[in-house]
Amino acid sequence: MDIDSSMPREEECISTLREMMWPNGVIACPRCGSDRVANGGPRGRYHSGGNQPPARW
Repeated sequence: MDIDSSMPREEECISTLREMMWPNGVIACPRCGSDRVANGGPRGRYHSGGNQPPARW
């Protein structure tokens, strides 16, 4: 798979990766499974609001 030709823009790449990681559309923390997440911070990382220590991914 030639990534540059299939996803020439960063937004398309991010969207594709998001769909691969969360196919049901519900974004959840990969560590604790919480759906209490926020998008922000450096590089648009997600932050978990679950019961585990703060996770960023």
